[in-house]
Amino acid sequence: MAAVEERTYFWTGYLVIAIVVFIPLLMFMNKSADADSFKEKIISNELALISDFVMGSNGEILVEYNINQEKSYKIGFNEKCLFVVSLTGTSLESGSKTYCADNLLLNKRYLDAGEYVRIILDKKEDRLVITGGISE
Repeated sequence: MAAVEERTYFWTGYLVIAIVVFIPLLMFMNKSADADSFKEKIISNELALISDFVMGSNGEILVEYNINQEKSYKIGFNEKCLFVVSLTGTSLESGSKTYCADNLLLNKRYLDAGEYVRIILDKKEDRLVITGGISE
């Protein structure tokens, strides 16, 4: 009689483990199938490359990067010269992160994480301002 009760506990444990493992796995597979992770990585890489170009250029420069995607993305830029891009509705921590080559001689104004349609990089003398445009 005791063996039957132990099997019930084991099967309940197996069921809980299966749920804990397979539901996140299915969610990850769904996100991968939509290519959202790939698009996040492309956007963060392009922004890092553009910022490298802007920070390394002489003189004043203004670059506008339009995000032409059917889905909206949250984008942030912090003091570590890190661009973070994630699909709107998901955690910013789960998004794609790309570091740029930091220019320590520039005073930078960072971009708070938000939903943006375009990113504007404006370099004047020793100052770089990164802002986000909400509408086209």
